[in-house]
Amino acid sequence: MHEYIDHHRCNTTLSPQLCLLDRKDLCLNNTELLEDAVNLLAPFEAETTEISSEKYVSLSKVIPIVRSLQKLTMASRSKSILRDKLIANTAHRFGTVENNYLLASATFLDPRFKKLGFMQASAANECEKHLLDEMSNITLGTPATSVSDNAENSTFVTATDPVPARSSSSSSDVDVWSFFDAKVIESMTTQTTH
Repeated sequence: MHEYIDHHRCNTTLSPQLCLLDRKDLCLNNTELLEDAVNLLAPFEAETTEISSEKYVSLSKVIPIVRSLQKLTMASRSKSILRDKLIANTAHRFGTVENNYLLASATFLDPRFKKLGFMQASAANECEKHLLDEMSNITLGTPATSVSDNAENSTFVTATDPVPARSSSSSSDVDVWSFFDAKVIESMTTQTTH
């Protein structure tokens, strides 16, 4: 698609004439829609490429990636139906991802993310509480409840300073981690002022 859009930009004088001749080539307004779709889907492509290029994908990246994609899609200036559908479908499919105990625990325990990997502070706090309860059960000798028993009913974590979660393998111009990096910088600024 990128190649078609680039080619179309180079041939802007020829394309309108083709449309007037009732050719099946894309007209200018259709090309603009295509370009808008490419821009909207670029963060999804970047994350797919990043995840696909890693030998071992960490479970802790799921929540930050989903939240980053949601933020980037909502921040888009596009007024297209595609944008609205992407927002609705990511909310439908991943709306409760922070309440999944395994995903939340992995994100909370990852030093790159900690509580900053979450959009909802209450989910991070619930995860922290649940993990602390599990650790106290272990130290007190109380049998721990199974993960599957608690996975459905939990929400969710912190440690020292989180670090930006950049992947060295990202080859796209889309900065899908910018949202998380901004949260890290904000957190570090807040910590130094207190």
